[in-house]
Amino acid sequence: LTNTTVLRGSMASIPFASLPTMVFSLLSKYTAEGLPVLKEAYRARPATYVINTFLDAKADELVDLFSKGTDKEKKDVYDLLMDIDPTRQNTYERINQ
Repeated sequence: LTNTTVLRGSMASIPFASLPTMVFSLLSKYTAEGLPVLKEAYRARPATYVINTFLDAKADELVDLFSKGTDKEKKDVYDLLMDIDPTRQNTYERINQ
């Protein structure tokens, strides 16, 4: 595929070059919607191994994803992650850079 290739099917009118932006938009939307669920789970059981393991594995990916968001998204995600996992403050501060 080249930058001028147009995909067929349900995305017939979308140029290939715009797909990274679309993928980022979808990922950030659905990830942002899932983070409040993570916060609720944390509040219900703060010492849950699963939440700690998830953040051990995904903290850098969450930072990379949300550092490209709007200022409001960055602030909301930063505040939420700091509430759940303040030990990674240095990592989460990269969201706002």
